[in-house]
Amino acid sequence: FLAVMSHEIRTPLNAVLGFNSLLESSPLNPEQLSWVETINQSGRSLLSLLNDILDFSKMEAGELSLCPQPIPLKSSVESVVDLYRQAAAERGVELRLQLSPQLPDVIGTDPSRLRQILVNLLSNAVKFTHHGTIQVAVSVSAANPAGNSALLNIDVSDSGIGIPPHLHHRIFKPFSQADASSTRQYGGTGLGLAISQRLARALGGDITFTSEAGRGTTFSLTIRAELVGGYSFPSSGSASKPSSTLRVLVAEDHPHNRDLLTRILNSHGIKPDLAENGHDAAQAAMHKPYDVIFMDVRMPGMDGLVATRLIRSGLLGLRPPRIVAVTANAFDEEKRNCFEAGMDSVVVKPFIIADILRELQIVSGQQT
Repeated sequence: FLAVMSHEIRTPLNAVLGFNSLLESSPLNPEQLSWVETINQSGRSLLSLLNDILDFSKMEAGELSLCPQPIPLKSSVESVVDLYRQAAAERGVELRLQLSPQLPDVIGTDPSRLRQILVNLLSNAVKFTHHGTIQVAVSVSAANPAGNSALLNIDVSDSGIGIPPHLHHRIFKPFSQADASSTRQYGGTGLGLAISQRLARALGGDITFTSEAGRGTTFSLTIRAELVGGYSFPSSGSASKPSSTLRVLVAEDHPHNRDLLTRILNSHGIKPDLAENGHDAAQAAMHKPYDVIFMDVRMPGMDGLVATRLIRSGLLGLRPPRIVAVTANAFDEEKRNCFEAGMDSVVVKPFIIADILRELQIVSGQQT
């Protein structure tokens, strides 16, 4: 049920957020820009709610999966903190980041799950702090005897409204909030902290907190992180711009999302060919050497998985296109099915323009 509902909600939401991002880049007056930003914030809130419900259902079913990989620790934390600087400043709140000099450059963990936890802790800190400061302090401790892992400690402290002692037991309960009255001031599902604590424990750590009503709250996150040596990341400025000469095929049955992808590509000088189902996509790929194929997974007649297998088997010995799955199904099983069918990458709806450009940049970089 959740898989179907997720797909059916994500598909129109992709068009809402995608066209809104295109509208944001067009000439608008200040009032219109504020409307566009409101649409964007509301859409992202809906997406966050959908993701929370899906994550919680996976955890309840024991199907939560992690994807650990090397990540640049400092820049990963800084990028999340930077997301909230403006929101904090608008409230007159100072947002500080304190990084221990002993932090390793690279750690091994699941980057999306670490980011998800930090986003939740920081969004709560900003929501419940009306003056004063919010501080994020990052350090490491308790290296294991083999020296290949350590505990990463992240404290998020605020001078906000705090939590009365008699409500502490509610904080990590699913669908529960400290203020559950019909006149509560702050919205939310009450899932964020429950999910964050379960994620922290899945990552080998935990989340605890201390709080005093009217004086503020400190949430303390720990995770067990692998220490990764001799690993470097490319600089942010090294990504090439997508080439306007790329030959691109868009296979998408939903007219709004097909139009959205076309407009994104057109804005970078690329005029894609279009297919409305897997059969037409496979036929097109057999007759023209495409560089990139954006392949919707669920299409009538022939789906994207079957079409991809046909393309891979029919182009043996020829230069293969990069096939990017574009799907509204956010479950890990769907992603595994995409890779097993021969797809190179997966973009989950609702996607942002940067997701599409990243795929084009990969191919452009391979051609230079």
